[in-house]
Amino acid sequence: MAFTGVPVITSLGKNIVRITGVSLDAATAGTIGFAGDVGADIQLPAEFPSDATEAAAVDGLTLEDVIRAWYVNDGVAGGAESRHIHVVKTLGPPFRITYTNDNGGTATGNLEIWIDCLHTLIR
Repeated sequence: MAFTGVPVITSLGKNIVRITGVSLDAATAGTIGFAGDVGADIQLPAEFPSDATEAAAVDGLTLEDVIRAWYVNDGVAGGAESRHIHVVKTLGPPFRITYTNDNGGTATGNLEIWIDCLHTLIR
């Protein structure tokens, strides 16, 4: 697993997830995928709406359009952010969210990651 630590996944309803307990070493990347994606470092809970693919397609959207992924801070002392983390969503298959620490010399602190699916919130 490219993330270090033990992921703590908290579902705040079927459409939103908070992940804590992980960090990224210098110049590494970690991936998040849907439940059952054994190639992902962290799997979202089974109730997270992976069926949004079909619902989004009806409206001409992709998972990249309807699933948001961000982090609140990367655990740098004092609550500041190092601004060296990039988030990329790829359609795949499989759909994955990749968090990359671009800082070649410094690991992140503990990450607080949020992922939600907007399309099922507004349907």
